[in-house]
Amino acid sequence: EQMAGDPSLPYPTFTLTQDAILASSVGVGSVGAGPQRVYTETWSWDGSVITRTATQLGPAQYRYHAFRDGDEAFRAGRYAEALDAYVRVINDDNLEPWAGYYGAPEERLWFTALARWRLVLLGVSQGNFPDAESDYQLLQADFAAGSAGYPVAQLATRFWEAYQRLGLLPEACAEAIAAPEAAAVLEFLNIFGYAN
Repeated sequence: EQMAGDPSLPYPTFTLTQDAILASSVGVGSVGAGPQRVYTETWSWDGSVITRTATQLGPAQYRYHAFRDGDEAFRAGRYAEALDAYVRVINDDNLEPWAGYYGAPEERLWFTALARWRLVLLGVSQGNFPDAESDYQLLQADFAAGSAGYPVAQLATRFWEAYQRLGLLPEACAEAIAAPEAAAVLEFLNIFGYAN
């Protein structure tokens, strides 16, 4: 009766401190949930009830989560953090594959293409056109027709050509999103389970 909200977490481990209850979870215990990452909720007394005051994600172990960290930072305008996350997705050999539907090498190729695509968008949105063009050229060179990640390169081509023609970021993004290849990219991103 002293709790505000639902404190239920999948497979929690509780730690009591002087000021709070820390509840750590490794995520949903189901294969269909996809790859999980540890997270911790902090529950504290606010004067009338015990309520969740913070949620903290553990470090990304899977390439999928590192990519999502980049996207979250990009949306929040933390561009240096987004850049670091996308470069990590491309280069960090210690990031694990989930390999639930694709083999590990193919999954990594998809994420490399996606991270490179985000670097193109990051460069354009910051007005850093030399880096954006360099990342665009790398994406095109590394992902030929028939390779894993090729649909991402196609989206980038539609975006790049529209941006060159229109000079408007939202309109160029809209053209990329409307491309038929977008379905294949979304299909890939949607295989990482219902908990993601």
